[in-house]
Amino acid sequence: MLRVGASYNGLYQGEIMSGIAKLRLSLILLGAVIAFGTWWTLRPPEEPPPRPPSEADLLAEQMQQDTYAYLESGGDLKNLNDPKHPAKKWAPVLWQHFLDHSDSMEGHRALSHALALLRRSDAVSELYSKAASLDPDDKVWHTALYLLRTYTPEGDLAKFESLAESVFRRTHAATLRMESGTHAAWALSQQGKTAKAREVIETVLAETPDELKSKHARWLWRELSRLDLGLETPDIPGMPEFPRTPDLGAEAPDFSVRALDGSTVSLAGLRGKVVLLDFWATWCVPCLPDIAKYESEGFAIVGVSADTDRKALETIVDERRIRWPQLFDDDGTGGGIVGLYNVYGYPSYFLLDCEGRVAAQTNSPSPGLREKGVMEKTVSRLLRECVTTTE
Repeated sequence: MLRVGASYNGLYQGEIMSGIAKLRLSLILLGAVIAFGTWWTLRPPEEPPPRPPSEADLLAEQMQQDTYAYLESGGDLKNLNDPKHPAKKWAPVLWQHFLDHSDSMEGHRALSHALALLRRSDAVSELYSKAASLDPDDKVWHTALYLLRTYTPEGDLAKFESLAESVFRRTHAATLRMESGTHAAWALSQQGKTAKAREVIETVLAETPDELKSKHARWLWRELSRLDLGLETPDIPGMPEFPRTPDLGAEAPDFSVRALDGSTVSLAGLRGKVVLLDFWATWCVPCLPDIAKYESEGFAIVGVSADTDRKALETIVDERRIRWPQLFDDDGTGGGIVGLYNVYGYPSYFLLDCEGRVAAQTNSPSPGLREKGVMEKTVSRLLRECVTTTE
């Protein structure tokens, strides 16, 4: 009897020890899972694999190398009579690439690269003869006119006016007629030809079907508001009141928008800092130079993208590791923050002082804050004034 009891007690104690061992093992495994989960949550984010450059970017890189080599050999970018001038080779190549890919961002970037080179040479009009040979109903005009207008220097506006008017007179496509007529009116107004500009834009508004005007109401609103012709807001469904570019010294229009990273950005939340509003787009070649060098304590950058493709914006932001907030401004039609600030070219900068007032701004095509050294000096001055104000 004693022997049986001893065996039973030993068996019972063995089961207890086995249970404790299992419990210990379970706790060890649970601790390992928690530790792994904590590490996984807090681990540094993996860098996204770099996207291979587009064919347009590769062509542009070769163009840039040729341009540097040309300059090092004593070449003059202003001398377009030189047969070795890089524009002689690359402008036609990139123009053709634009035509081959006109339905995609690839084509948009190719033409932007070509025009960026030609602008450095004061030779944007070199592409005008090629553009003039296009069929007036060709859909590539939608992009070509916009980019030619963006890059054409002030001295060549008469050539742009002539090109846009030619498309306006000859095209049978209603949307293109509306766009080309509006571009022509803009060029006329920039040259002080107010009466002719008003005549052209009144023709555009009279001949464009109401349905089309309603569909493109925001675009029309943005374009008409920058003509400075004293026009009243047309009676078009969906057409808001015309805005004005904020005056220097005026309080910057506030907004509260969710950024790509999920944070909410508002000017009220940035009060007390010098703020740079950077209006840009992924297809805009002059927009791509890095402005991160301006970052400093007490200074904030907010990017406002005019892209219509959110994924393209997210890709570029990841590739270039852009750290400051990026706002996707509705659908790129000119409403949202772009409309609020009446931005009509890219890049455009609005620099705000620490009290939220517009201290400097440059609506393209005027270089303004893009001129060498101007941004750094202005930011430094505003930061000093901000410190003085808060003392």
